[in-house]
Amino acid sequence: MKKRIIIMAVCLLVLIGAVIGVSIHNKQKAAAEGEESSESFIYSTLIDVDVNNIASIFVTYDGDSYTLIPGETTVTGINWSMKEHPEWTLSYSSMSIVNLGTKFNTYKLIEENVTDPDRLAEFGLKDPLVRLITTMKDGSLYEVHVGTRSSDHSYAFCQVVGDNNVYACDGNNYTYLTAKAKGMRQVTIQSSMDSEGFPCELFIQGKGGLPIDIYYDDQYAADMTEAGVALASGFRFREPYHNDVLAVRTDLQKGYFATLAMPEVIEVIDADCQNLDQYGLGDEPEYHEIITTRKGTADNYVYNTTDYVFGFRYGENNEYVYFREGNSNIVFGVDASCLSARSSTPFDFVNKLMFIRSIKMVDHGTLTIDGETYTFRALRQELDESAGITEDNRLEVYYFNEQLVESDPFLNLYRMMISVSPAYEMLEEPAYDKNDVVTFTLYMTDGTENTVTYYRMSEFYYVAQIDEDHWFAVSTNCFDDIRTSLEALKKAME
Repeated sequence: MKKRIIIMAVCLLVLIGAVIGVSIHNKQKAAAEGEESSESFIYSTLIDVDVNNIASIFVTYDGDSYTLIPGETTVTGINWSMKEHPEWTLSYSSMSIVNLGTKFNTYKLIEENVTDPDRLAEFGLKDPLVRLITTMKDGSLYEVHVGTRSSDHSYAFCQVVGDNNVYACDGNNYTYLTAKAKGMRQVTIQSSMDSEGFPCELFIQGKGGLPIDIYYDDQYAADMTEAGVALASGFRFREPYHNDVLAVRTDLQKGYFATLAMPEVIEVIDADCQNLDQYGLGDEPEYHEIITTRKGTADNYVYNTTDYVFGFRYGENNEYVYFREGNSNIVFGVDASCLSARSSTPFDFVNKLMFIRSIKMVDHGTLTIDGETYTFRALRQELDESAGITEDNRLEVYYFNEQLVESDPFLNLYRMMISVSPAYEMLEEPAYDKNDVVTFTLYMTDGTENTVTYYRMSEFYYVAQIDEDHWFAVSTNCFDDIRTSLEALKKAME
């Protein structure tokens, strides 16, 4: 029995050893095959030199040329500069050129011994599109010519001087080498939002559209807060609206400024552009945005302004957009996704409550609806700090058609009046019934007057004209609610 167990144990150990041996063999074989395939991926290396022995790397393409020269060596490597513009800080893309000038690999042989000019022309190598020349400190040099790309752009045709064979190199090489000199310059753009600052002014305008000019009014904000208008914004319109009936949306900071993404720079298109119109960045750009932030105290604000100009879109799927800062002629390509939060219309910034005013700010007013005109006014105790009569606790009573009324039904009617909400803005004057109107007029305690008249436009909408040039559609439901509240007030007055 013991002998049988021993034999079984030995067989098991032999089996385990065999499995382990096969596994190790397979891993070694796979590693060898992987190494072999990795080495076979590079067919030939046209340039392979020590970067520390390079004197210069010269590139010429489409009439544009530049020379990269090595400078001081630091812990991060060699600092390279452009001979023609030594004052420039070079972008990271310049290192792609340095790498190609140091080691230029090809991945397959396309054709051997190509010397016929017509055949070379088919590869774009008769008059090469790109010439890459690496000059060594000992005076020797290596010159690679790059022609056209393959139909799928996965590789480009190339030759090295002294070798008539045509090779295929990585298609990215073509992209790197066809960048113009000014595209090598490293430049930065200013962030649109100072993280420590408060956005206090906004100007935006799309080409052919109305300008949107909004500013923060400290006194206006204080007045609204004192009057207890919780749904009011401290911002006001300069353009395109000039009537305070149209207030600015209350979530401007969280709903707009907080969603603005800083443009992500993809490339430098032109570091010294003399014709901005070709990119849609001239006097009439596709989109213009100016944001001013401030920080500090009221008696010593520090302001910071960014000026962004966006031009035409480009790329296979229009995924990029030309961009510059307003005081600069450096043209960038940026990711077009930054426009998503910026593609706004004036109506997008309107507080959808047309008459956002507290009754505390109103002295008297009128309501005209269904051919009848109603008057109302508020009487308040005189403020007297010595007697403890403040804005928060003074008595206030209301008269409707010169009759003293209960506060609750009157205030409910007033809330319906100031809750009228525009559904959309129209670009031109619509057809409407001038005889079917609803009119609100508020005479404020500061002596100002606000009037809005709504005309029946259809079964479902009235229309209001603001500032002569702007027309807003309002659902008839808003006025049905007013009629319901008005009937409730009349019943309470009986």
